Amino acid sequence: MIEFRPDYGKALEAILWLSSARPGIDIYRLLKILFLADKEHLNRYGRPIVNQRYVAMVYGPVAETSYDILRRKPRALAALGVDTLPIRLKVDGRGKPIFVFPERQPNMRRFSKSDLKLLSECLDRYGEMHFGALKALTHEHRAYKNAWAKRGTKGSIAMNFEDFLNTENQDEETVAALEYISRYA
Repeated sequence: MIEFRPDYGKALEAILWLSSARPGIDIYRLLKILFLADKEHLNRYGRPIVNQRYVAMVYGPVAETSYDILRRKPRALAALGVDTLPIRLKVDGRGKPIFVFPERQPNMRRFSKSDLKLLSECLDRYGEMHFGALKALTHEHRAYKNAWAKRGTKGSIAMNFEDFLNTENQDEETVAALEYISRYA
């Protein structure tokens, strides 16, 4: 199974980038855009944007590191070396954090040109998509479906990066990409 070492710093910068580009973006949409951008970046460039594990949850794929940051989990704060985060969360009527607002600009040096290209493309393509359509789209992805089918009684389960690859044609290039990613992940 391909795994990447989580980069909490880059995950935070990706959250800041998305919430700066679309202030008040909801957590659900932010996490789905990260998934779609990472999936596409892996297929086009052989690596994800943010090295984080994805888990299949009831409402679809979730970028675990980013979700931990948004929920202010102690391990995320410790990994970032901070007590407070440069993001503000607005809550709904029940007090549940829903919307993300940046409190500083993202550190653009953390991103490659291809990172920014894919984040921007995915934000443009999916940023206004209705919740139900975004849920349906991500639930249909092979990585999500394969993981969800194996979860048993667990509430969530890790997704395999191998399943992120577009393998419709299983050509030599796809096989070589998988071998390369496996070696360097």
